Amino acid sequence: MKSKQGFIKGALILGISGVIARFLGLFFRWPVTMLIGDEGIGLYQLSYPLYMFIISIMSGFPIAISSMVSERAALGKKEQAYEVFKISLVILLIIGTVSSFGLYIFTPYIIKALKWRSDVYYSIVAIAFAPIFISIMDAYRGYFQGLQMMVMPAASQIVEQLGRVIVGVAAAYLLLPYGISYSAAGASFGACAGAIFGVILLTMGYIKNKQYIVPRPKSKGSKGSSTINERKRDIIKSLLSSAIPISIGMTVGTIMSLIDSLIVPAQLLNAGFNQKVATELYGQLTGKAHVLINVPLALSTALSTSIVPAMSEVKALRSIDKIGNRSQTSMKLAMVLGLPSSVGLFILADPILCLIFPGRSEGSDILRILSLSIIFIVLTQIFTAILQGVGEYIAPVKNLAIGALFKLVLSYILTGIPMFNIKGAAVSSIIGYGIAAILNFNVIKRKIYFPFDIDKMLLRPLFATLAMGICVYFMYNKFMNITKSNGISTIVSVVSGIALYLILLIGMRIISKEEASGYILHRRKR
Repeated sequence: MKSKQGFIKGALILGISGVIARFLGLFFRWPVTMLIGDEGIGLYQLSYPLYMFIISIMSGFPIAISSMVSERAALGKKEQAYEVFKISLVILLIIGTVSSFGLYIFTPYIIKALKWRSDVYYSIVAIAFAPIFISIMDAYRGYFQGLQMMVMPAASQIVEQLGRVIVGVAAAYLLLPYGISYSAAGASFGACAGAIFGVILLTMGYIKNKQYIVPRPKSKGSKGSSTINERKRDIIKSLLSSAIPISIGMTVGTIMSLIDSLIVPAQLLNAGFNQKVATELYGQLTGKAHVLINVPLALSTALSTSIVPAMSEVKALRSIDKIGNRSQTSMKLAMVLGLPSSVGLFILADPILCLIFPGRSEGSDILRILSLSIIFIVLTQIFTAILQGVGEYIAPVKNLAIGALFKLVLSYILTGIPMFNIKGAAVSSIIGYGIAAILNFNVIKRKIYFPFDIDKMLLRPLFATLAMGICVYFMYNKFMNITKSNGISTIVSVVSGIALYLILLIGMRIISKEEASGYILHRRKR
């Protein structure tokens, strides 16, 4: 089999591709926002959480596939690992097809039930058939990730986003003369086009690497069809029992965003805003603030994706020490990623919006508040991945559901208060994810023993983050006084902050050489 990446290296590959994909997403949002404004983005964003909710129904499968493939590959059962992929591809295709046609057929009833603007219909229909292609990508990505071959899944992320940007922006531009609602629908169609391009790339990668990832069929010998069918039933049972709880958890996670689309516009109307202003404020929250905080979350998403098969592998090999080591390293990396992201966006909220959306930079207060949720989202993602990797599927689902319930109640109350309005939704996100992260950590402490080094896991990253924040604030104001250019000042302050933070990470030995190289986290040589 082709060389596979270790835990840290695999996470790094996915992380870099994820960051590139998120920046491409920003490049998508910039021209679209400049074309259709906050009101058009609000229309686009009403359809997007609904689409993500459907996608999340399948989201447990790539994690379950990667876990099951990794376990079987670690034990030398390559044929069974490949069989997991084949069975999961069929199941996912069925789910994706039913979801797409269901969304297309029931769109008018959904709009009526949720009391959305009627012209959001075009955006939903334009995105309706993307789940079919997403289902195929999920199967491929799960298989490649389970084999710890991260290049193809990483490349598919970038190609998917490129397709989304090119087709989505072009369609939005071409349809703009027909009205904002049609232009927003054109932007929505970009998701479908991107998924098609992603499927094409993964299929080509599968064919190219077939000799490495598809085991040669062995003679059945004395094994009869009943034995093979029984094994298939066991795989289906294991796949569903693993994927369904994860999917439920991911669905609960997307409910955090869906809550905003269900509650925020209506509560803003109750707070005294007219429909146009309510849609614009919703667009600032979901089309600007959420998009920007998702950029640093690309690294934590990649890390959590890499954690599941890595934890499943050491669990299959019954290596208790490595389970503790990987859990400890994962939590440390969560702090290293989450803290500077929160502080950096908090300090530079207004300059970044002015840089990315010149002339349409409203929403800095929302971004500043929402940036504080990053650290809790990162911790929730990492803790969930650790628990899923060791077979604890129900606990993170329950904890995220509790967090979502708190967000639901608080978002409903706070958004309806004129003084808080849209900021109430941002505050409720911080509290919702904070509760989920704390509850997950308590489960990890009970289920997995690892020494909690408060110095290296909290105090040192916090000190490095504060130093970075001071540097960013000073450099921005200094260069703003000299150049009078927001763009130059923002870029210089960001680069300076990142450079100082990396120097402090190394100088303070927050990440050891072994962790940086991924040595202790590489797969055991066979």
